Amino acid sequence: MGFCETLVKNISSETYFDEVSEQIKNAKKSIYIVLSDFSCRTNDPENKVLNIIKTLTLAYMEGININVVFNASNHIMLSASSDSVKDYGYELLKTSNVPVSMIKEPVIYSTLIIIDNSTVIEGTQPFVSNIDFRKNYYSNTLINSPELAVLKLKELNSWNIAENAITGEFQFTGKYYHLSDNIINKKFFNLVLKSNENTLFDFYLLLLLQHAAKQKEWFYINGPDILSKIDSKTRTKIESRKIVNAYLEKLSKLDLLKFEQNESEDIKISILTNNSKSNYFKIPANFFLFDCLKDMVLLQKVIYLLILDASTKTGKFPVFEMDEKLEKYFMNMKAHVFKDNLIKLEKNLLIEPAYSSNLSLNVPAFIILDPKDKVATDKGFAILKHQYGEEKVEKARFMAAQFNKEKDSELVKDVLYYIEELSFMEVQKIFKYVYELPLNSAQRNFIEIKKNMAKRLFSKLDSKE
Repeated sequence: MGFCETLVKNISSETYFDEVSEQIKNAKKSIYIVLSDFSCRTNDPENKVLNIIKTLTLAYMEGININVVFNASNHIMLSASSDSVKDYGYELLKTSNVPVSMIKEPVIYSTLIIIDNSTVIEGTQPFVSNIDFRKNYYSNTLINSPELAVLKLKELNSWNIAENAITGEFQFTGKYYHLSDNIINKKFFNLVLKSNENTLFDFYLLLLLQHAAKQKEWFYINGPDILSKIDSKTRTKIESRKIVNAYLEKLSKLDLLKFEQNESEDIKISILTNNSKSNYFKIPANFFLFDCLKDMVLLQKVIYLLILDASTKTGKFPVFEMDEKLEKYFMNMKAHVFKDNLIKLEKNLLIEPAYSSNLSLNVPAFIILDPKDKVATDKGFAILKHQYGEEKVEKARFMAAQFNKEKDSELVKDVLYYIEELSFMEVQKIFKYVYELPLNSAQRNFIEIKKNMAKRLFSKLDSKE
C-alpha cells in the first residue's frame, strides 16, 4: 500500500509532553493513546503527565472521542512504604469519566498516539513522571499520514481490548491524601492564595477538608496554610471536622442556600424556596478532581445556576460577601454554562441533576462576554444570536456601543436581561444583587455610572420596540 506525501517530525524527549499536549488540544474528533507505562506521581515538580491528563479531560468534555489503553503489568502500585510518592494516573482519568483500559496482553513496549485518524505519534517514551533525560534516551516521531493511522488502528482493533481489559478498581495501599498536593499545586498556588478570601472558595477548600476528614484521613496541603485555619501538621482530625462543620453551618444560614452530606459523602446543594419542593444539585464525593481553579469555578456555576433559577421564580436574592475577584470569576465563566455543554459537564464531571423542575439555563450574558477575551466574546455573541435572533442582539450591541465604543461588551452585559425579556423591575433587582455590594466610594461611583448608562440604554431600546 503506497502512502501519499506525509509530514514527518522528530520529537525530543524534553519537548515530548508539550508536543503531545498541543496535539490533543488541536484534536477535532478522536484521540487513541496506547502506553507501555502510565504513572502520574505527586512528587513530580513539573507535573507534565498531570497536564496531559487535564488536557485529555478537557478534550473529553468538548465531545472528543477518547480511548486510553496501557499495560497493567507495568502500572506502579502504591506500597506501604510509598506514602510520599503517589501514583494515580488511572484514578484521575476514571474520575473524569475518560475511557481508559488496562490490559495484560499483549504486553505493550512503546507509546502510540493516533489523533483524528490522521496524525500518528509513535515512540518509546512512556507517560511517566520524573523522567531523568540524562540517564534515559527515548525516540519519538510525529507522522501526519491518514494511511498509516488506518493501519495502526487496524492493528489495535485486533487486540480485542474490551475482552482483555482488567475490570474493577485499584485498591491502593498506604495512606491516601485525596490528591491534595495536586489539587493545590505549585503551579496554581499564587492564584489560589489571591482568591482565598472568597466565600465560595472558602467553601470549596473546606469541602475538600471535610471529604478527607470523613474518610478518616488527614488533609495534607503542600505549602502555606490556607485560610489561616488549616495546619496539616499540627491539627487533629477531630479539630478539622469541627472547623468544617462550623463553616458549613455558617454557610447553611445564607439566604436560599442549604448544604447537606449523606452517608456516601455526596454533597447536596439546595436552593430553598417558598415551595415545598426545592431544586438541588447532588455532587458525588469524587466530584473534586485535580485542578483547584477549574473545580472552584465549576462549583460556582452550579451554585449560580441554582441561585438564578430560584431568584427569578421567587424574587428572593442571596446575600454573599462577594468581592471583585469573585464577581470576575462569574464574568469569566464563558459559553459552556449554556444548555448543551452544561449537560456534558453533568455527565462527564459526575454532577447529578436531581432538581424537581427544569432548571433555567438562560444564563446572563455577562458570564460569557469578556472584553479581554475576543474569542470568548465572539462565541458568546454567536450563541446569543442563535438563541434570540441576530437582529435583536445586534441592536443591543449597537446601543451599548453608543455609550462606550471601546467597551461595548461591558454594556451588553448590562442590557442582556432586556434580551432575555425581563421587566425593568426585575432588572433592577438583578442590579441590586450584582452591583450593590460593600464597595468603596470610587467603586460605587463607577457602578452608579454603569447603572445610569444601562437605564438610558433600556429606555432607548424600549422606545424603538
